[in-house]
Amino acid sequence: MTSLRTNNNNNNNDGESKGGDDDSNDIEFPRECTDSQEIEIQATGKRGEIAKKEILRTINNRINNHNAGDGKNNNEINIVDRSFIDILPGGGAGRNVVCTILTMLDMKSLSSLIYSSFIQLFCKSQNDFTLYQLCTNIQYPYKIQFMDNLKQKYKKEFPKGTPIVVACEKGRLEDLKLFVACHDLEGTCISVKQLLEKVGKDSNGYERNTLMASALRERHKVLVQLLECDCDPSITNSYGCNALHYSAHNKKSTRCTESLLKKMSLLSINKKDWQRYTPLDEAYRNGSPIKNDIVQSIRQHGGKANSHDRNGKWVGEGEGDLNY
Repeated sequence: MTSLRTNNNNNNNDGESKGGDDDSNDIEFPRECTDSQEIEIQATGKRGEIAKKEILRTINNRINNHNAGDGKNNNEINIVDRSFIDILPGGGAGRNVVCTILTMLDMKSLSSLIYSSFIQLFCKSQNDFTLYQLCTNIQYPYKIQFMDNLKQKYKKEFPKGTPIVVACEKGRLEDLKLFVACHDLEGTCISVKQLLEKVGKDSNGYERNTLMASALRERHKVLVQLLECDCDPSITNSYGCNALHYSAHNKKSTRCTESLLKKMSLLSINKKDWQRYTPLDEAYRNGSPIKNDIVQSIRQHGGKANSHDRNGKWVGEGEGDLNY
């Protein structure tokens, strides 16, 4: 799962390796300014250079009347001379300082901090996860707004589709990572696996889940990520088709088919759809130059046809080598 962490650097190309659109200039994150005359915090995360002394002076002005946790008035504390780690355990003004600094980060920087080895090691060594929790609490509303914008963008661009399914169909790996990282912001307790396996609709409104969509459109990098998240390739839609039924029609490469076959049981490999076709039946109907390669790959994993003989000749439903 580590490969599917938050990253909001997206492009809007259908190319598999190029990701989705960069939304960083489209999304406004509300920030709390400590002193609007001294520090301008731009919502997109783009800021001018601010001197360290100006930041600390502004923070000092704001928390002037707070207790730093050591029984002294904050006026008597030289925050400039105190380290980041020294400030945190103090609570009171110390927490206020840390919170103010963290709220000045954009979502990408905040996410990098949360997942950094420094945060993990510091919290474990101190046996105190206050800092980690503070970071995640600050990040939460930004994630909500970011994901709302991302979903709305997909709904506008692909009104018939389910956003995460369309992201996989179009090969937008970075968008997929975002959907996974923010998979349960609404508190529905849905797991990543459930999110990825749920059957939705592609950009044309046809029933697909993420694996089916990526298999049909030959988005191999996306498909591999989904399999690494334990997405089950045996899941079927209302047509009775699983991901292998769709990859059997690939025209560029056998990579998706081969990756799926390694994760599938024999029962799923020979699953019949609503037309009573197995994936091998579908492969025999593939008119591309790699048809024989796909047929051979499926047969090597025990695949059989319900309506074709071993030579690929149509023999009628139920007369294929699956039944003999």
